[in-house]
Amino acid sequence: EYGRDEDAVPGLRYLLEFEQKLPEGWARLARGSLQLGDTDTAINALRRQASLHEASGVWNNLGVAYAIRRERDKALQAFKRAIDLGAESRGRDYFLAARNIAQVFAESGANDDLLRFTTAVLGSDSKELTRRDDALSDLYALHMHGLRCTGNLRALRAMAAEILEAGNFPTRLV
Repeated sequence: EYGRDEDAVPGLRYLLEFEQKLPEGWARLARGSLQLGDTDTAINALRRQASLHEASGVWNNLGVAYAIRRERDKALQAFKRAIDLGAESRGRDYFLAARNIAQVFAESGANDDLLRFTTAVLGSDSKELTRRDDALSDLYALHMHGLRCTGNLRALRAMAAEILEAGNFPTRLV
């Protein structure tokens, strides 16, 4: 039995041969291709989508596709573009791209970069989106990871105490 993505991808490819100016079609092709492990098609589809509708979410997804392929520099470039596009609104897409940059830093052991970056990002969250959203709250966990890896246990304990006292974090973090 075929899954939804396995069924949808061939039809989307056929449709997009004739209707190439459908950003949502390219987005769907990218999602389905990523689910099927075809990062080449996903990256090409996301590039096409970005050429039609440049948005923070598109560039974040492109960064995810590069990260899956372990292309760290390209992933960081795409995530940074997503942040640039979302900087004015500082909405969920902005912080999601920031979360992904932090993840790349953590996975590569760049803990000093991780701490500088997460300190700036968390300090800029005037709407406290990172405290209320499960995925975005990963920024706190990643920051705490950086504190642990650099041996800054005093700051790690202080942040843990703040999180527990605040009580306004998603339940999976506390």
